[in-house]
Formats: sequence, C-alpha cells, structure tokens
Amino acid sequence: MDRLELAALAAALEQQVDNPDLGVISADRIREALTTGPDFSADEQRLLWFSPDVRETYFLIRETLDREMRDQLHVDGFGEGLSLRAASSISDVQTIEGRGYVLTIFRDQIGDQHEWSLSLQLDEDFRSRLFAKTVVRFYDSGGVTWLKGAPDQIGQIGGLWEVTEETPLDRAAKYQLFVGI
Repeated sequence: MDRLELAALAAALEQQVDNPDLGVISADRIREALTTGPDFSADEQRLLWFSPDVRETYFLIRETLDREMRDQLHVDGFGEGLSLRAASSISDVQTIEGRGYVLTIFRDQIGDQHEWSLSLQLDEDFRSRLFAKTVVRFYDSGGVTWLKGAPDQIGQIGGLWEVTEETPLDRAAKYQLFVGI
C-alpha cells in the first residue's frame, strides 16, 4: 500500500461513525488476543475495521501492553545500548552480541556489488518476555532502524541493509545499537 492509498484509507476510517448494533469486543478479549491468544476471529476483525470505538480501545490496550513490555524489558536489563569501536576483522560474516540477542551481518558479493544481509536472533530469555506477534526493532542511536518485525518460531528476524551511504559495520562503529519494541 503506497502513501496515497494509506492516506485515503485513513480518511475513510476517520469519517466512520460508530454503530453500537455492530457489537463490541471487550477489553479483556482484546488483551487476550494481543497476548496469549486465540487470535481475533473473522467477526472480531471485521468489527475492528468497522467500529471506531472498538479500534480506539484496541489501540489504547496495544499502547499500554507495549509500554508495560518495554518497561519490563528495561528493568530486566534488555535493550541497553551497545557500542562498538570497529569491526574485528574484514570478514564476510560479523556477529554483534548484546544482552538477549545476536546480530549476524553477512556481506554477499553480487557481481561487482556488495549486499549486506542481517539476521537478528533473540535468545529464549528475551523471547519469553514478549507477547505473541510483538514487533521487535533493532536500531541505532543515529535514528536508523536496521531490522523490524515479529520474530519467527525460533526467534529470528532477517532482512537486507537498506542504507546505501555506509555499511552496517561502519555505522555500528559510530552509533550505539539497541534492540527494543
């Protein structure tokens, strides 16, 4: 969905008027769907789309859960900044280890070009503190998000390096690195 389509969708949702006859989803049910499951049913998903009041409750609960999880991760010592001086060697594979995670950086040769692949592995202790489908973000103090997504079944998130001006290793040497939600 491009920005124009997203803006049109936002405008349409903004104009919705709530209809109490559509039904409601209790705050407890929303919390359950966002944490322990089961997921929202098809009817509940439709209600999220068609009821501004239900959407508002959903976002309030989602923000509260995210804040609680972020606070608890911080109290437990996860997500603190990590500073590196420089890459340890000029290798095609580098690893960066922090509390609760390992980031592996792969340099792939594609013709004359280099491409950088990133793989974030969350350890079991970190993963056990997350709700199902929690979006995790690996980022630096300079404002660049390296990876973002929900970890798979084994706690991995992967992607490609999208910054063309510098390599991930150069950036890791300049900025503190963080993992969070």
